[in-house]
Amino acid sequence: MMLRFALVTALAAAGLIATAPTASAHAPAPAPPVDVVAEPGVSSIRVSWRSPAVDTGLSHYVAYAEPGGASCATLDWRTFGCVLGARAGVSYRISVRSNGTSAPAYAPGRSTPGSPSAPASVPADAFDLQTRRAGARVEVRGAGFLPRSSVALAGYRADGTGPATLAMPAADTDGGLTAVVVPPDGVVTLLARGAGPDGEPRTLVATAVRGGGLPVTGLRVTGPAALGFAMIVLGAFLLVLTRIRRP
Repeated sequence: MMLRFALVTALAAAGLIATAPTASAHAPAPAPPVDVVAEPGVSSIRVSWRSPAVDTGLSHYVAYAEPGGASCATLDWRTFGCVLGARAGVSYRISVRSNGTSAPAYAPGRSTPGSPSAPASVPADAFDLQTRRAGARVEVRGAGFLPRSSVALAGYRADGTGPATLAMPAADTDGGLTAVVVPPDGVVTLLARGAGPDGEPRTLVATAVRGGGLPVTGLRVTGPAALGFAMIVLGAFLLVLTRIRRP
């Protein structure tokens, strides 16, 4: 008997005889969520849902926006919402899948997010917007926006007048922004306004984008300038003091 078992095993391993198929080890897909709701915002769509009646095998949820392929996922099965990045003015169909593998559950109708707009004046608490000038063209780089969301680029003049809308590009799949603009004459400040990962407004600013020298990014330039001036004054004072004390 042992010899026969060994022979059959060897022949099966060599593919010379067929063996019965084994049962699949893959668990069935979980049930889809219910009561999906999509609320369009500025460059974003906030999606919420409820768990299915049978939540066996649930680990997380994934929401999708079509067209465009944007998605957002929860970290666990106890979270029932996330925020999608979206292009302003585009009509999306929103769905959610349990574990990203269940049948889709759709939000009723379609969702169309609004456009971001620049504030009347430059905010003092904005983050840094990186810029690099080449002639009249300025390359703009930023980060921290919702992936695939619209971002408004605007310019302000030295006297604070503005904003002048320059472009409305979309963030990439990592939430990064790269664009090239040609600011009108007199524009010294560039601003990027869109939605952050939580769907709330996110603003980046760069100053001194025109005129002599390289552009200075961000608004936090008053402090370093004042410190530099103070160091110059202190150095001059110490030099005078040294000469007075010299015999």
